[in-house]
Amino acid sequence: MAEKQPEKICIIESDRYRVMEGLQATQILPAINPVTLHFFGAEQCTPGQFFGPHVRSYYLIHVVRSGRGRLSKNGKSWEIRAGQAFLIYPGEETFYQADSEEPWYYMWMGFHGIHMEEMMDRAGFSPDSPIVICKNVEEICSSINHLFELDEVNYETELFRMAELYRLLGIFIRDSVKPEKDGTEDLRSDKKYVEEAMNILIHSGKKKVCISEVAREIGVSRGYLTKIFKREMKVSPQEFLMDFRMDRAKNLLCSSGESISVIAMEVGYSDVMSFSKTFRQHFGVSPTEYRRIRRISKISPVTED
Repeated sequence: MAEKQPEKICIIESDRYRVMEGLQATQILPAINPVTLHFFGAEQCTPGQFFGPHVRSYYLIHVVRSGRGRLSKNGKSWEIRAGQAFLIYPGEETFYQADSEEPWYYMWMGFHGIHMEEMMDRAGFSPDSPIVICKNVEEICSSINHLFELDEVNYETELFRMAELYRLLGIFIRDSVKPEKDGTEDLRSDKKYVEEAMNILIHSGKKKVCISEVAREIGVSRGYLTKIFKREMKVSPQEFLMDFRMDRAKNLLCSSGESISVIAMEVGYSDVMSFSKTFRQHFGVSPTEYRRIRRISKISPVTED
């Protein structure tokens, strides 16, 4: 029998949406395939965008890369944020919606197969608790992105797709953990985001720092990071970084003999004039004046009454 000629699978995409659908209709290896991949995709949702109520005949996992939203089913509701994944089971009527201020960007895959219930249980999902925390969101998203490269219908690419699907399921089973059940997970996650952002800012060294890139690295938007940072630290991330760098500059002026321009570079300022202006705004004196005052205070003799 002649082998079926390779075809291209249609990928539907726009500036915020990308999906590959209908894979279950192209299966070449059904007899040896205990898991069937239906579709997968990615989307940056708009504020308040929702899906449902709807009932599906397959399993559907969403992995939230940034932003937040809410899942509702059977009279229960869950807040879901970046770094978490939620599972919709076959036969469930569900409704899920992106946050109006911080809409989520998520990636998803739909599939069915034998032993799926056991696999999902091993990954930490259950019908009553369909949320898990993903320790390696970027690895999961990278794996789904790799599926988009397998856009032909033939024997070998189907094997590659199945291998990638099993790898994804393995990542979930290996790394996923359940959220806390004491109602404090949202607050704890916000504090964790702030701690991660602070760690990046403190260890930025001489580099120019873009707050948007810091937010993207930890999985939230700049607006949301600024909001929770101000709530926890009483200053914005940019103000925190500036305060930290000015304090470091002050210590370097006292402890080293480096020139003002070198110290400016050490704390992330390529322009010494900009550095001096910021320093004066913080401490009321220029870097040169501060160093002179500190040196005088060190050599002044102690007098007795």
